Amino acid sequence: MKRNNKGFIAISLIYSFFLVFLVTLLTTINEYVHNRLLLNSVKKETQEFLNEHMNFYSFTLENREYQEWEIVSFGYESWRVLKNEEDVVTLILNRNLDKQELTSILGDTKLIIEDKILMCSNGNSSYCGSKGAGLHNPYNWKNSIAKTTVDGWFNKNNFLKKTESLEFLQEMDFVYLKTVNEEKKYQDIIRIPTLEEYDTILQKYNVSDIWHLTGEGYPLPKFSFEEEKVSPNNAHRKIRPVIMVKKDLST
Repeated sequence: MKRNNKGFIAISLIYSFFLVFLVTLLTTINEYVHNRLLLNSVKKETQEFLNEHMNFYSFTLENREYQEWEIVSFGYESWRVLKNEEDVVTLILNRNLDKQELTSILGDTKLIIEDKILMCSNGNSSYCGSKGAGLHNPYNWKNSIAKTTVDGWFNKNNFLKKTESLEFLQEMDFVYLKTVNEEKKYQDIIRIPTLEEYDTILQKYNVSDIWHLTGEGYPLPKFSFEEEKVSPNNAHRKIRPVIMVKKDLST
C-alpha cells in the first residue's frame, strides 16, 4: 500500500507553521509583559522621584510683605500678587490657560476658540446658558464653564492638590453675581478674578480679555469689560486662575 507522501508533507508544513506561529506569539506576549513590567517600574520610580523632590518646594509662602503685581514662584508656576495680607497672599497665574489645557479639561471644542472659552453655553445643559425657546439655565459660579475649567486645571496640578491637603490654601469668599435686590456670594479654593480686581489691578497692568467673576443681571448677566458689556454665552475670553496661599508664620 502506497503512502500519501504529499499529504504527509502538507500536514507537516502546516504543523510547522503553526508551531512557528505559537512560538512567535508566545515570544511577543512575553516581551509585552516584560515591557509592561518595566514601564510600571519606571512609572513608580518616576512618581517616587517627583514626590521626593516635591518636598523641596515650600507649600507656603515666605512670611514677608508682598508688593502688588510682584512675581512669585509657587510650585511649578509663576504667579502675580493681587493682594498681600497679614497671613495670606492672593495670587493670579502669570499666564493664560492655553488651548491644549482647555480642551483636555472641557472636551467640548464648541466652547473654545483658540485659548478662549465661553462663560455659559448655548444648549449644553451641564452649564448655565441658553436652552432655546427663551429658556435659560441661570448663571451662577457653580455651573459656569469657567469654574469647571479652573477646577479641572487645579485637579490636574499635583502640587496644588498637595498644598490643599496640607491646608495651606485658603478658601476665598467672593461675590459672583449682582442683581437688583442682592449680591450672590460663594466660597471656593480656586476662582478667577473679581470685577473689582479686573478694574483696579489687571487693567492697570494691561491684562485684559480674560473672564472675571462678577456679572450683573438675571438669568444670564452681562459682564463688563472696559466700556463693553458682553453676554456670557456669546463672548469668548481667556482664563487665569486665582488662589490664596498662606504665609509660613513659623519663620
